[in-house]
Amino acid sequence: MENDILQRIYSFIQKMTLFTNFNLTHPFTDTEFRLLREVLIASQENRKVISSELAKSLGLTRSAISQVITKLIKCNIIQRTPSKSNRKIAYIELTDKSLQYCKNIKAEVDKRINHFIQRLGQDNVSKFLNFADVFVSVFEEEFTEPVCNLSVV
Repeated sequence: MENDILQRIYSFIQKMTLFTNFNLTHPFTDTEFRLLREVLIASQENRKVISSELAKSLGLTRSAISQVITKLIKCNIIQRTPSKSNRKIAYIELTDKSLQYCKNIKAEVDKRINHFIQRLGQDNVSKFLNFADVFVSVFEEEFTEPVCNLSVV
């Protein structure tokens, strides 16, 4: 019985990771898509974001994030905008072209989520989300420390 529950939890978590991009077709790698999402969220919150903040939020090195940013700049997806107050700082922003693209993706995701809610019913979705909040909270408490130490003594 316990093994069955563990398998179902592993399966559930694996399935949920498949939905991080909402199963949309797009030309970006997972890392590029996550970076774009972070930049878009910052833009919507009227915040400016720098590459070191992106590296931290995505769990990447500054070198790795710099490579992703350089690639997306070459493709005219994002741009570096120098800070007016500090020459050493450059903000990462979406270009007008990619901002429209992201708005189109968001509209499609919103449509799919609304359809999902209609199929399940608002009450069921609300109950699920309430339980999911508890599940995630307990999960985060349990896994704040590394699961195992692989260092050899």
